[in-house]
Amino acid sequence: MEWNKEPSPRGEGSLFFIHCSINIMRIEVDGIKISRIWLYILPVVLWVALIFHFSSQSFQEQTIQPFLQRHFNENKLREILPDITIHFNHRAISAKLAPFDFIEFIFRKSAHLFIYGMLALVFYITSKPLRLRMAYRVVWALTAVTVVASIDEWNQLSSFQRTGTPRDVIVDLAGGAICLVIGLSIGRGLSRIRAKLKRS
Repeated sequence: MEWNKEPSPRGEGSLFFIHCSINIMRIEVDGIKISRIWLYILPVVLWVALIFHFSSQSFQEQTIQPFLQRHFNENKLREILPDITIHFNHRAISAKLAPFDFIEFIFRKSAHLFIYGMLALVFYITSKPLRLRMAYRVVWALTAVTVVASIDEWNQLSSFQRTGTPRDVIVDLAGGAICLVIGLSIGRGLSRIRAKLKRS
């Protein structure tokens, strides 16, 4: 930001006219250009907006059971699926007794793991301009996931036929942790490969 002070043409004693010329491409924060900072912020905004879009939908808008009922035979699914019963949020979901409910439950929780896993990675990557240690960036990403997941569950309480539960926050946090471990492992592996290629 540059400030240019020029005397007013009205003569001595008059106020100075202050001209502020701003060039967005030249403004830097801790060495990172504003234009580049937006490249870090935008993915976070878009991904969080996507999460709250889904959480604002009703159960009927999200359920995959009509699709399952059209394309799969319930009795055949009972034969294929293992005899597993999952207890979650005061519900017993049996693969044999209610195969469609069981598949939808697995699908929904897998979606939670993926969506919040990606959110954790996005938050981790966007913390790069802060120049923090890796451990601090991981804590930052998981804290952000916990906050967003908690607000998401609260938002679901106002959606028709949706129920928010703290257990889903734990699932979301687990998804974030898993994706961070996978992402950091891949990143380290690629760094080692690049280092070997440079030495060769």
